[in-house]
Amino acid sequence: MTGKVMEWAPFKLRADVSEGALLEAAARMQDRFLRRQPGYLNRELVRGNDGTYVDVIWWRSHADAVAALPKVHASKDCLDYFDHMQIDAVNAGTSVLHFEQLRSF
Repeated sequence: MTGKVMEWAPFKLRADVSEGALLEAAARMQDRFLRRQPGYLNRELVRGNDGTYVDVIWWRSHADAVAALPKVHASKDCLDYFDHMQIDAVNAGTSVLHFEQLRSF
């Protein structure tokens, strides 16, 4: 086991928000918050053919991923990025998952 952890955060774009605006907000969050977090490794923002987006973030460890979570709510850039997302009240708070990398091929 490598100890690396993938953070998987799927979401839908709000109907009144353009993809361009989402990408700008994602870049600001990246530059001003995420890249400054201990244990952050890299990130991809992907879009599925059904319109679902997934923010995929790699962390050095589960502890690093968990340590960043409380800081998110104090970051204006994170909150601005999240404001571009359609939040499903039924699934709120359950959409971010962490997976430990077992092996890379």
